[in-house]
Amino acid sequence: MNIEYCPPAITHVKPLEGRTVELRYETGLIGKVDLAPLIASGPIWSRVRSDDDFFRKVQIDAFGSLCWPDESDIAPEHLYGAITAPAAVSA
Repeated sequence: MNIEYCPPAITHVKPLEGRTVELRYETGLIGKVDLAPLIASGPIWSRVRSDDDFFRKVQIDAFGSLCWPDESDIAPEHLYGAITAPAAVSA
């Protein structure tokens, strides 16, 4: 039996300083994720990395991924893991 993990849906994304976003989930969880490590390399990310105005155009697509107008996207399971991982929890 193969069961795929499906994180809670992202209901709101807010771009912050640098390449950080604040995410709100359907469960009420709110967290911040620094996307810089995820977009550090590769030509698809060049505009997201270098253009502040373009970065702020981030949206949530129909699949729950963060996306930009050039069709670059980040899957929701990567983002949820970054928020809920033990290293992300602060005392």
